Amino acid sequence: MKIAYMLPLNSIFFGRADGVFIQAETFADSLNASGHQATIVKFGETYDWKSFDIIHVFCMWTGLPYFMENFLKRSQAAIVYSPLIDAHRQPIFSRLASWCDFPPLHMVSPWSDIRKSVPCVTRWQARSKHEMRYIQKALQVPEEKIDIVPLI
Repeated sequence: MKIAYMLPLNSIFFGRADGVFIQAETFADSLNASGHQATIVKFGETYDWKSFDIIHVFCMWTGLPYFMENFLKRSQAAIVYSPLIDAHRQPIFSRLASWCDFPPLHMVSPWSDIRKSVPCVTRWQARSKHEMRYIQKALQVPEEKIDIVPLI
């Protein structure tokens, strides 16, 4: 199986000094050791997107739904999403924030980008039961679409 890890720009920029990068690198190393081919996507590189079976997206970033929708037009790969939510507020507030956007003025919230991406995502990954429940309540993602993959 061939997997591409898509990270936000700041994670790529800071590399091993960034926790998200280290998480993706750990996952990739584990999969590569199991005989799969996992790649952390680097900006400026050219990839044959049709060759990937899974695109694993990490974090919230601007333009997320645009990326996912356009990627699905170019590839048959499943999209796995790890939003990495460390929220301390009630999920209802994040759900409300997901409806706070005004695209004509280019005003969007990260939560609205995630909400718009929900239909594109095949599987979700959470690091804990708490994060899984938060994804369920804030984004109304069914439990059966979320896998818990704890950090090692």
